[in-house]
Amino acid sequence: MSRFLFSLLAASTVLVASHARADCANGSSYDTSVSGNTVTIGLDNTDRVCPDASGMLRENEATGEVVVLGDFCGKSQYESAYVDECVPQGTYRYGLALSYDCSHGGCGGVEIFHEVTVVDPLNVTCTRSSGNPGPTTTNEAPPWGTGAEIEQFKACPGHGCFCDTATATVVSINSFALGVGLIALVASARLRRRRRS
Repeated sequence: MSRFLFSLLAASTVLVASHARADCANGSSYDTSVSGNTVTIGLDNTDRVCPDASGMLRENEATGEVVVLGDFCGKSQYESAYVDECVPQGTYRYGLALSYDCSHGGCGGVEIFHEVTVVDPLNVTCTRSSGNPGPTTTNEAPPWGTGAEIEQFKACPGHGCFCDTATATVVSINSFALGVGLIALVASARLRRRRRS
């Protein structure tokens, strides 16, 4: 009987602990995709939407040129997204001018920019959709820095606001289950002694 009780408690502890860990959300990030010369930059795991007041920046890694995308929006999976059309071949960094901060943190931190590579050469006949004003050059410094100081991710203290809560829940539930299990084992041992006597 005591073995059965112990096994049942151990299994329930694992199940509840796993469920509590599932509540630990990912930090805010960018969900990007490339189709020909169109780049879609979704704002993932955040309440910020396109168009964001700070604007979306695109930096050409080869030239260092930084542009602000036009406020032309769509969807990436289920997230609000910027749609950047007629992007020349190259590798770029995309990120909000005012980056995600730790209030948008999940498990460990947030993404400051996302790197994207456009493989297709730009066709001279490429035209943007109606309502897409296209990018404009800016002197604004990107929040991810320049040169050797570039940071793609920002770590958040305490692994972000969601993980602390989940970890505390797991620890408290595990402690409770362990306590109940010990009480059940002690009670079972006493019962066996009484039966022998």
